Amino acid sequence: MINVVLGCVLLGIASYIGYQLGNVYRRRQMFFEDIVVFCVLLESEVGLFQNSLPEVFGKPMGRKDWQMILAGCSNELKQNNQISAEALNSALAKLTHLSAGEIDQIGDFILSLGRLDVDEQVSKIKRFRQAFEQRLSGAKTDNKKKGGLYTKMGVIVGVLCLILVI
Repeated sequence: MINVVLGCVLLGIASYIGYQLGNVYRRRQMFFEDIVVFCVLLESEVGLFQNSLPEVFGKPMGRKDWQMILAGCSNELKQNNQISAEALNSALAKLTHLSAGEIDQIGDFILSLGRLDVDEQVSKIKRFRQAFEQRLSGAKTDNKKKGGLYTKMGVIVGVLCLILVI
């Protein structure tokens, strides 16, 4: 009886670990989906409506990770009229599902906002959006291949542990 309980516990633990490993790829894909949508919004807000950055950053959008970045940037803009690299880097460091290159690119994007005239700013946003769309494409592929693989592997390892314990 104890063997069955122990096997079920191991099955649950292995499945949970597999799910969490697969979740990294899902979170990465969702983050890049949010940042691409933000770039499209930013193009229209800055180019057409010519709204200020605090107004744009103050709009709630996206999922948890992107909302955290936007809220931090919005607070920085309200307090200091600019986004400090230190505050941005500390917020981006919490995004453990992104690579260092991706974090650097996102940091460069956010820090470049508001430093150019409107036309140059819109063209720079478009270039970053294209780069983020390429990253999103890669993230979708990784999620499809690796995300599902880790989830399934967790369940398989859990079932093997259950069989071995029983």
